[in-house]
Amino acid sequence: MPKTNVTINRQPDVVWKYFTDCNTWEGWYGGGLEQVDPGWVAGARLVWKLGGSSTLETVAEGREVVVLGNFMKTWYRFIPQGTEATCVEIEFAPRGGAVFSDGGQANLVETKNTLLRLKQAIERTKKYA
Repeated sequence: MPKTNVTINRQPDVVWKYFTDCNTWEGWYGGGLEQVDPGWVAGARLVWKLGGSSTLETVAEGREVVVLGNFMKTWYRFIPQGTEATCVEIEFAPRGGAVFSDGGQANLVETKNTLLRLKQAIERTKKYA
């Protein structure tokens, strides 16, 4: 399964708060998150602004979120790097009959770009500091 990561120069709790704020997703993810119903817990439903939904398979607060979409399973991991930085790792695998014709390389590039946007957004904001 392809995976990539980026180190964000913010404390783990700051990165977690930013990640779990639906209002921030449109700026870094590339698609707006309307709501997480009933909240960031296993079994919750992520409702996307452009339509459709995904399910939170696993939520380990501050450490990991696993999202099940129709065609992709995605792991988001938050790994402390001391007290002042956080490595955010994303791993993904096709599901529901989907396959990667290129071994996931195109998706890996887009995922890395998504992580870089997340890094820039969090490091720019003072709201969560």
